[in-house]
Amino acid sequence: MNETSIKKSGSSIAVIIILIIALLGSISYIVYDKVFAPMQEKDPSVITEEEIQEEDTTTENSVQDNSSNTYTASFDSSKSINTSDTTYQLFTSFSGLNITLNTNKRAVTFSYNPTILNNRYSLGWTTSENYAYTDITINNFTKDIVDVFLGGFGQDASNDTLFFLMEDGTVEYVPIRMALLNNANTISSYGAIPSVTDIVKLYNAQASSAPSMSGYATTLAQKADGTFYDLSTLLSSTGNY
Repeated sequence: MNETSIKKSGSSIAVIIILIIALLGSISYIVYDKVFAPMQEKDPSVITEEEIQEEDTTTENSVQDNSSNTYTASFDSSKSINTSDTTYQLFTSFSGLNITLNTNKRAVTFSYNPTILNNRYSLGWTTSENYAYTDITINNFTKDIVDVFLGGFGQDASNDTLFFLMEDGTVEYVPIRMALLNNANTISSYGAIPSVTDIVKLYNAQASSAPSMSGYATTLAQKADGTFYDLSTLLSSTGNY
């Protein structure tokens, strides 16, 4: 074998070795990329752009869902889920008194039995044992009524109060005994309770105050955030009881 043939053989072997090394490198990269790389734990402190976009989309959808489920306090008789062709009117009562919210939401029917309420409130009326009811319309409202509620405060019936939760979150009221004494034939709202705003719900509650812890009844007016007014002190200061 001459010197030229030896050189050619050496060059061929070198090329083959280089090709083999390149092939092995390619195979190693493919195996690492497809097998080992996905198995490595992702650094939790690193957030990819795709993850940020996905989180923004999820948050936006969540806000839209919550918005569609926002509670509205205004009563709509046509929104019944399981009945049709039925009209509903909000109503509250106790013995001798029935309160019905009219469908126009700007008036209330105050229906009372004079004999029962005369005994309840010591009105001094001369009444017969007649249990017929007298209907009076309360209609001096300038805003829609969301709910009607019977409550009061103290330890007797003399502070019974008819409340009207209004569409703007204020609370109007009628001190029942005072209204009947003033004019039992014409009853009007006494207007909004001062300083009470953004109300969504009314409650009757039993309260006790330190240090004596003596108990009394009261009505609470709650805001959407859970905070509330105790209406007993606010109503007492009106001078209408």
